Amino acid sequence: MPSLDLSAHPTQHRHGATPPPRTNVQTAIPKWKQSLITILPAWLISSVLAPVLGACFPEWPFLFLNLVVTVILVLVLTYLILPVSTRLLHGWLLAAPSTPAPRRTRRSRRRALLSPRLQLLTLLGVSVALTGLVAQTQPSALASAPVSPLIWGTNLNLSTAQDLFLTDPATVKLTQQMHVQLIRFPYRGDFAVTEAAAKQIAALHATPLLILPYGVEQVTTDQTLIQMMNRVFGTQRVYYEFGNEQDVPANGGISAAAYTASWNTVIAQVKPLAPAGRFIGPVTSHADTAYLRTFLKQANPRPDAVSWHEETCGSNDPDATCMQRITTWGTHIQQARTIMQQALGRLLPIAITAYTWNAHPQTDPRATNSAFLGTWMSTAIAELIRDTVFAASQSALTTTALPLIDDRTQTLTAAGVVFQSTFEAQVFASATPTPSGSITPMSTPGSTPTTIATSGATTQLCFQEQGTARVLCLPLTDASGKTGSAGQAAGTLCLPFSPATGQPQQTMPFVCVPVYATSISAVTPTPATSPTVRPVVTPIPTPLS
Repeated sequence: MPSLDLSAHPTQHRHGATPPPRTNVQTAIPKWKQSLITILPAWLISSVLAPVLGACFPEWPFLFLNLVVTVILVLVLTYLILPVSTRLLHGWLLAAPSTPAPRRTRRSRRRALLSPRLQLLTLLGVSVALTGLVAQTQPSALASAPVSPLIWGTNLNLSTAQDLFLTDPATVKLTQQMHVQLIRFPYRGDFAVTEAAAKQIAALHATPLLILPYGVEQVTTDQTLIQMMNRVFGTQRVYYEFGNEQDVPANGGISAAAYTASWNTVIAQVKPLAPAGRFIGPVTSHADTAYLRTFLKQANPRPDAVSWHEETCGSNDPDATCMQRITTWGTHIQQARTIMQQALGRLLPIAITAYTWNAHPQTDPRATNSAFLGTWMSTAIAELIRDTVFAASQSALTTTALPLIDDRTQTLTAAGVVFQSTFEAQVFASATPTPSGSITPMSTPGSTPTTIATSGATTQLCFQEQGTARVLCLPLTDASGKTGSAGQAAGTLCLPFSPATGQPQQTMPFVCVPVYATSISAVTPTPATSPTVRPVVTPIPTPLS
């Protein structure tokens, strides 16, 4: 057993002095005991490092990776860190030469027995503090993540080749006007319809999410669909879901183990065909933690994101229940992230690929209540933003419980208006302030602006800087880059909304109004009385690239 000589100081041997008797005191805990004691701090440090290493070695199971890192840290702490710190404390352990021998022996023995344990306690304390610091900073870092534009997604029905998204130009134009970023669509046995939908999505520059048919027997069909998507979208990012609510009895009531086994067979064969593709599962009808845990532990290849569906109430539930249950989405999302951390040692993006208030509203009078549906939609989008989900698709674009477009009047529904305004408000919220000062619009929100100038083929919206005579004019174009002619909508202007004193703050504190092109050929500066806006907009980054 190693020991440390705590006898008199070496300089006492000089000048012929006789050294006092040597006193050997055990100064180290046996290595095997040190190894046992360092397991806890090593495991704490490993828990911090393992998620980082998991990103470098994604195919390694989290528990195996954590065990390997822990063993390495135990060896490093036992055979490198502690011996070095012991040598540094060598001088502190020695008693002064002038100290009487009995007192020197007692003091050296106490310090020798205390120092190794003090090192281990210090190491444990630092490890616990480090782990606590990481645990405290992770939620704040997650909360500050940028908003994904793919939250503004929708679903297509495609029950027939006469679907309005394929045949009606007005529906397509409204889809573009709402800034739909993600479009989820199924394959229903007709390749021509599916390909037509894919081409329409590509023309709108939206991100596609195709539902691949479930089952090992569908491998050939899935391969053909992926090859079609490659032709339509080229190198653009494409997302694929494997199946759709296979846990529902009507869809086979497939267990998590059976679903994962089918995933492992099919996705392993089709994934090499889609270099720009990302594959998502298990697409359950609701947030099912047990189902997700089994899927994540057994899925190979590992999914690029996880998904499930959400709804909040039935026809007999009161309005308050329909609204309050939206907040449970955050609980489901947090539970899923905990499961991902436990099973994989890292977090995957989350997609709520179909959400609505009531999946079966045929007998529910609220299906035609615009005020209720608009409020519900606004609350749902705010919750998705708050929970920093990667993507979401409401159900659906037309002819469903929560349509964005009224297929009878070819106009936006209340949900569609909220869908558009929240996207524009979010873009406006991420705007960068102009360096030259505040800019005030010369028009009154809610009315047709009278200060839009047309110069040649360019339609412009002009602002006057407060306190100066300088005028800033911005070109107005639609989503396709074309300028509008007189009387046509040329864009949307979003302004900050400040409630009156004593009134509650709104969830989305912005009001967005359409801007129309006029034939005015000159701009006449007018006194600035409207709210300040920042016209320079920073695009929202696209995640999971």
